[in-house]
Amino acid sequence: SVLENSADGLGMLTSSKVMQCLAALLNLPERDVHAALSNQGTLARTGLLHLDRRSINVLKCKIDLISEDFADAMLSFHADGLDELLRGVVSRAAPSHLGVDDFDHVKESLSILLPYLRRAREEQRTGVNVFLYGAPGTGKSQLTGVIAQALGCDLFEVAGHNGDGNPVDGEHRLRAFRFAQSFLAGQGKLVLFDEAEDVFNDGDTLFGRKSTAQTRKAWINRMLEQNQVPALWLSNSVDCLDPAFARRFDMIIELAVPPRRQREK
Repeated sequence: SVLENSADGLGMLTSSKVMQCLAALLNLPERDVHAALSNQGTLARTGLLHLDRRSINVLKCKIDLISEDFADAMLSFHADGLDELLRGVVSRAAPSHLGVDDFDHVKESLSILLPYLRRAREEQRTGVNVFLYGAPGTGKSQLTGVIAQALGCDLFEVAGHNGDGNPVDGEHRLRAFRFAQSFLAGQGKLVLFDEAEDVFNDGDTLFGRKSTAQTRKAWINRMLEQNQVPALWLSNSVDCLDPAFARRFDMIIELAVPPRRQREK
C-alpha cells in the first residue's frame, strides 16, 4: 500500500516511464526490467502479467496481474498444492457422473476422438484442439469429464468467474488459458475452455466492436497451432467461429439432443 500511494504521486506514465520507475524503485538495471516486461518475456508469454502499452496511466493501472488470488497464494507461507496456486485462474474440473455408454448417440465421433487424444498425449503433440458444441443441457460439460476419465487424466477448466464470483471477460480468460498451457505443459493433462463464445463472439456488430478473438486474430491462430496441452472448447453454437479459426481445430463435434431413450435413462 505504501508503494501504491507513492506510485500515484508519479502521475501519468508511458510504458517507457514505467520501466524507468520500476528500475529505480527496485534498484534493478533498466535493461533487465525491459526484458522482464517484454512481450517475449516469461511473464507476458504465460499471461501472468500484462503491461498496458496502449494508454498513459498511473502505475497501478498500467500493470495487470492475472489474478489477485494467485498473488496472494504466491506470497503465502501456507500455499500448498497446484489447486491453491491456480485458484481463480484455472480449476480442477469436477468428475463426471456419466460414462462413455451414456453418450452412445455420439459413439462414432468418440471412436475417433478418444484414440486421437490418447495418441496426442503419448506423443506430446502441440496444437491439439477440439471444439464441442450443442444446445444447453445436451451434456457438453459431462462429456468432457467422460473424455478425461476415459484417458485417465486430470481435466483443468479455465475459470469463468473470479474468486468473488464475478464473471471474467474474454481477454482475461484467454490469458488464463495461456497460463494453464504454460503451467500444465508436459504433465499429461487436458484443458477445458467452457463458453468459448466469451472469446469468439463477445463483440457487438451494431456498434462495430470486434470480438476478443478478432482483435487478436494472429495470436489466436498461433495459439491454436502451438498450444502444448490438448484443449477442449465448448460452445452452444459453432456459428461463433470465424472460418479461419474453425480450420485450426482438429475436430468440431456437434452434441445433439440425446434420443428419447437416452434422455429417459
